[in-house]
Amino acid sequence: MKPEEKVHVSVTGDDPQDALYSFLSELLFMEDCDGLVLCEFDVTVDGNTVTCNAKGQHMDFNTIRTYGEIKAVTYHNMIIDSDGPSVTVLYDV
Repeated sequence: MKPEEKVHVSVTGDDPQDALYSFLSELLFMEDCDGLVLCEFDVTVDGNTVTCNAKGQHMDFNTIRTYGEIKAVTYHNMIIDSDGPSVTVLYDV
């Protein structure tokens, strides 16, 4: 993958889980609507705000085989470990 396209995403939520949900939903929206698949991320979390500068490319899904589709981000079993730092997220596929 050649990261030719640059994007900036900034979302705010009511709490950290809501901000993470909104951020991941925005990335899924970009893939679904624009065919933009991102591969390089610089993510910053400040309280209830997630900011990201990312790079990726537009994919032609008519010529590239995919093995599944993420339908939605869920709150189910979402865990944010700021000590890690790590997150656990389940998707509806």
